[in-house]
Amino acid sequence: MAGRDAAAVDTIQALMMAYNPDAIPTITFARQVGFGQTDPRYITVIGKSVDEVRNPFPEGYAGAVRVELTDPVIGDMTPANGSTVSGIVSITTSSVSDNVGVIKAELYVDNQLYAIDTQAPYTFAWDTNAYGAGPHSLKVKVYDAALNEASLVRNVTVDHAWSLNIKLGEEPPYYGLTLGCRTDATDGIDAYDVPSTPSSPYVALVSMLDSLPYSTDYRAPLSPMGETKEWQIVLKTDIIPGPSTVSLSWADTSWSQIPSALEFQLIDHGLSWTDIVAVYNMKSTMALTIATEGTGTLRHLSVRVRTGSLGRINHYKFLPNAEEVYLARKVVIAGNDQLANTIYVSELDGSEGIRISHSAGAVPTVREGDLVNVYGTLSTINGERAIISPTVEVIGTGCAVPKPKSMPNRNVGGEPLGSYVAGVLGGSGPNNLGMLITTWDG
Repeated sequence: MAGRDAAAVDTIQALMMAYNPDAIPTITFARQVGFGQTDPRYITVIGKSVDEVRNPFPEGYAGAVRVELTDPVIGDMTPANGSTVSGIVSITTSSVSDNVGVIKAELYVDNQLYAIDTQAPYTFAWDTNAYGAGPHSLKVKVYDAALNEASLVRNVTVDHAWSLNIKLGEEPPYYGLTLGCRTDATDGIDAYDVPSTPSSPYVALVSMLDSLPYSTDYRAPLSPMGETKEWQIVLKTDIIPGPSTVSLSWADTSWSQIPSALEFQLIDHGLSWTDIVAVYNMKSTMALTIATEGTGTLRHLSVRVRTGSLGRINHYKFLPNAEEVYLARKVVIAGNDQLANTIYVSELDGSEGIRISHSAGAVPTVREGDLVNVYGTLSTINGERAIISPTVEVIGTGCAVPKPKSMPNRNVGGEPLGSYVAGVLGGSGPNNLGMLITTWDG
């Protein structure tokens, strides 16, 4: 047995011999002078537990005091055995007791220590998004001060399914739809039913595929970084005249059940799929009202979901040309009032940047220090990654422009970044194309 804290090691050795460490003068002295931790509540034992290897020494040896050896009791835990779980799972215990007192509980996932709770009623939050789909074991151990223990095990199945319910109203004639990813489909792909022909009269969201209504969505499950799933949706009505406004809401979505790495966007295309009127982050905007007129097709919308921790500029640079991207809350480091038909934006800390290229008059004047959202298409211009055909929304002004990163001349440009950023010939160091930099000879 070994450890970095000598006082903790001595405490555990005493308990392995079934002696009370509080009755051993050297251990109590170590606690009093701050030599280390002697409270078993805050000592983590890796490997076999004290209860498994305990070998009681003779009572009264050298004045030692025997600890009590009655195991605690844990009556039940959730989730139930055989459950299917997803997202953030609450793991609770009940009917936990001991003749002296329980001091802590530990959660093990697949026999690996996951978390420790030292306060009753001993609950845990398990993030299943960090674990693969399929079977997993959960074990909760409870301990008393002598590290006598009791445990319960539950076998569960992780299913990374998620769903997003977009409502137009609670009752007909308003019909919303549900989109999502279901991993239990027998063909290994997700399938969610959506209404394609709502009953008349209606104001409905109708899911489309290749511009035609369809009743079931089939897409490969989202897994690698950068993979995109998109649903095309038409807001339509057969009521004459149609409503002047339509409200959409997805506020009751259980985001804790959805992998946190997924990025959700609702794109308003107006009356043409080729246009972009607005882009909404669905995790921060939970509802919106759309002005409409007439009857028939009122709006073209799309819901786009992308995997990976996207959002930072360099993550998008790993994607191929022609990918549509959305940059949120980037600071302008060079505006189109300085550069013809060109803008450069960066992260607020200046660590990553990218070029935004547009045709004359297609984008309003954007100045250094503006805070912007950018929607557009990835491209490569003379070896430099750029966003073309952009929609630029100024959401703030007067932001602090990040200080240039300082580097020697040999690091200008930097090394390649992924498969689509070549870097410069003979370049070294982090890729810095699109960033503000200062250099010195070297």
